[in-house]
Amino acid sequence: MQSPYLKTPAVFLPAKRLLYMTESHVTDSDALRSQISAVTSETNMADKKVLNLCKSLFSSRSSSINAKFFRYFTRYLSSTATNLNEENRICFVTDGCSTEELETVQDLVVGNLEVCGNFISEEEQTLLLKEIEPYLKRQKYQYDHWDNAIHGYRETEKPRWSQECLSVFQRIRDVAFKPGMELLPHVHALDLAKNGYIKPHIDSIKFCGAIISGLSLLSPSVMRFKHEKLCNVKVDTLLQPRSLYIIRDAVRYEFTHEILKEEESVWRGKTVPRDRRISLVLRCQP
Repeated sequence: MQSPYLKTPAVFLPAKRLLYMTESHVTDSDALRSQISAVTSETNMADKKVLNLCKSLFSSRSSSINAKFFRYFTRYLSSTATNLNEENRICFVTDGCSTEELETVQDLVVGNLEVCGNFISEEEQTLLLKEIEPYLKRQKYQYDHWDNAIHGYRETEKPRWSQECLSVFQRIRDVAFKPGMELLPHVHALDLAKNGYIKPHIDSIKFCGAIISGLSLLSPSVMRFKHEKLCNVKVDTLLQPRSLYIIRDAVRYEFTHEILKEEESVWRGKTVPRDRRISLVLRCQP
């Protein structure tokens, strides 16, 4: 029986899609190779491995390649989605879905969901925690939320940070948001207890715009995304401590997201040990 987990790392999705898409073609193979080489000049080694694999498939199948795939591939390699290149960050879990449904979800996710591992150092994590802990400890964990979305949490917004912390937030701005994009004025801190979890929801458009980014601190967790209509594909992300996640556009507006309960926190068949988790969230204006 085939595993429901899509074992192909996200970075190899372009190569996988090459096998699916064969109906419309680009016939000028030399021009194609030239364009592919051009878009890989700024990519990392993992992406170049994908390029080599795709070239191998290309040469072995004929001198034609699907035009839709090529557009997808160039968009993928030229975007900041290169952070999807580690197998331990994003996993597509299928449940009786069609190839078309899986491909549609993949198209929506690539470029709109990123997980950047080790985005901050351990020293920076310690510094951030030192500044936010006094604010959080003034509150008790809550087990009911105003919109019933969170269980076992406490939260706050901190208006003032040290210059060292502000430099971390500036790095997030540079990576996650477009130049000149206006952000909400305060960093939102969400503290989940060991038994806390976030239920599937889509953030209200009244409170934030098209991009949400968050630093995960202290404990690993599994964040799950599901398209509102294409429900047979789950997109799981493993959020390690000190990682940054970025949600954009289609994933922001069309997918629910949640943090799984401790007993449900499984990643590729292995239990993820949950403990207290803090996230520092930056959002753009609605």
